[in-house]
Amino acid sequence: MIVFCFDSDKKTENIFRDIIDSNDFGVEKFYFNDKPESVAFSGNAGSIVAFIDTRIQEKKRNSFFLAVRFREKYPDSHIVFMSLYPEDMPLCFKNLIRPSGFLLKPIAPPEISELLHSISQHERKTAKTNIIHISTREYKYNIEINKILYLSTVGKKLYVKMTNGEKLEFYGTLSALEKEYDNFVRCHSGFLVNKLYIKGIKRGEVELVGCSETLPVSKKYKGVIENIG
Repeated sequence: MIVFCFDSDKKTENIFRDIIDSNDFGVEKFYFNDKPESVAFSGNAGSIVAFIDTRIQEKKRNSFFLAVRFREKYPDSHIVFMSLYPEDMPLCFKNLIRPSGFLLKPIAPPEISELLHSISQHERKTAKTNIIHISTREYKYNIEINKILYLSTVGKKLYVKMTNGEKLEFYGTLSALEKEYDNFVRCHSGFLVNKLYIKGIKRGEVELVGCSETLPVSKKYKGVIENIG
């Protein structure tokens, strides 16, 4: 798990470091930064938690813009807001940010510990269950579901489009996968799309998070996709 903390208060940094060093939350890296614009949003990452002070600025844009960028780049990340101002809370639930928590400052260390513990337990549990098993004549694949962008079918073959651009093919049916894994939703008779990467519908096509590619949407499934995106 990678933990980011965007705050200008060095006391907050010390609290986080003490908690992470003294607990087994599975934190591999911790980054404290009061200049969000210096963080590179590129490449793939594992489990990510971002603690963001609501009043921190990024290139003269507020913390909610930063949170939206995080959500777009890492759809399954956990975003936690921190603030001295209770009135900031409603703003945290706009723009499909889907925060995992809101901590009111001054933050008591047990609050951070409890939240990190809950997130750690959730990540360890989902790591065991969010795997899709695919077999071909030559290989067997165990793929993390959050690395699958969508699945499509042509004839009797299924194609798996990965978030890194890789494409796998095997024999099977979309219906079987749709029944077994609720992480995907059908947008068309020939496509299952990962719910994590649905950005919305535009001109009758599904727009995907972090990808310029779009997928067709049939009238039958349009309502379902709109409720997710």
